[in-house]
Amino acid sequence: MVRLADLSFEVLDVLAIAEDYWRKGVGTKLLQSGIKIAESAGLDIFLQGRKEGVGFYSKFGFEVLDQVVPDDPRLEGETSVFLLRKS
Repeated sequence: MVRLADLSFEVLDVLAIAEDYWRKGVGTKLLQSGIKIAESAGLDIFLQGRKEGVGFYSKFGFEVLDQVVPDDPRLEGETSVFLLRKS
């Protein structure tokens, strides 16, 4: 098990792309920018995303650490995943 308290890492927060811009490279450019900054500092990267984004993030070397499935019926299908990319 990975303990975040044992790591030095950068958090990528709120990487959201308007649906009109999906599949146009916008998310890739934003993620690559964050990766470049973290790599230059020698830091791992932690992020929380949606289950649907795991395939996208895994292309950049992120691995799923854990996931949270909400027990609130209003949030059905909103599974959050926690991912880490080692430097």
